[in-house]
Amino acid sequence: MAKSILINSFSLCQNLSAPEKFGIDAVGNLTDNENLYFCYVVDGHGGCKNSDILVKNFQAYVLSLKDVFAQLNNTTQDIHDFFERLTENFYIEHRGKLRPAAVIPP
Repeated sequence: MAKSILINSFSLCQNLSAPEKFGIDAVGNLTDNENLYFCYVVDGHGGCKNSDILVKNFQAYVLSLKDVFAQLNNTTQDIHDFFERLTENFYIEHRGKLRPAAVIPP
């Protein structure tokens, strides 16, 4: 349900200075945890070369964490640690592979 809400919320992400453009390049979720759902929206930087590759790589990276997320405890610290590791490890894995402007440190 959350994914459908995100998909149908493109109008909320409309670029005010360029109304024909929207700020959503991908929508995804992880739902294999009985207590938690992870729904996300990815907005690449269209002005940067390889931004589309970075968006695809991020989706693949999040999907690779499916089993880790399924075992995640519903505590503030565990959730914080999960997202901190997600952003740090994704950055480290892609640092130097794409244009620097496309990969901003967490």
